[in-house]
Amino acid sequence: MLSGCGNAGDGVVERSFTDRYGRACTYLYVQDQDSSAIEAENIDCDYPPTPVATGGARR
Repeated sequence: MLSGCGNAGDGVVERSFTDRYGRACTYLYVQDQDSSAIEAENIDCDYPPTPVATGGARR
């Protein structure tokens, strides 16, 4: 949830990308409708989960 001073006309957009280290990153950016100001918020990067091996162990 976003809160604070803002107009109902402000555009909040969520984007994601993969960085050069293979981390999945997401962020929010807010573009004010009255100006060309853009503010990025809540940038979060995390490595993808480690794959789980399927099938039984061989002896």
